[in-house]
Amino acid sequence: MGYMQRQVQGNDGRRRLVDIIRIIPELSRDYFRSRSRRALFGGISLLGGFYVAQTISLSFGALGVNDVLAAVVCVLLTEYVTKFYYSQPKVTFPIALLNNFKMGFTYGLFIDAFKLAS
Repeated sequence: MGYMQRQVQGNDGRRRLVDIIRIIPELSRDYFRSRSRRALFGGISLLGGFYVAQTISLSFGALGVNDVLAAVVCVLLTEYVTKFYYSQPKVTFPIALLNNFKMGFTYGLFIDAFKLAS
């Protein structure tokens, strides 16, 4: 019998969707308690931001349409995430992942700018 199945089963052995949804935060806290998992997902978030930046840069740069608008949206998104991250009294793991995504996104845009300059 699995961990989640034991947590969800009641007296009559039936599982309800509401019970499964209620234990998801506890299961995720237990899963991310390990430092190696936190580092792994931090790296995935960083590389995900890099990938999204390269995709946005490639698609809007190749078309040449609305590239100024895309740049404005990218800057506003980056600044909003920065403001949100530094205004929090305590940095939680999801907020740290968001900041890692932002760092990868910014790094990806800088790398693409260097490619265009050469």
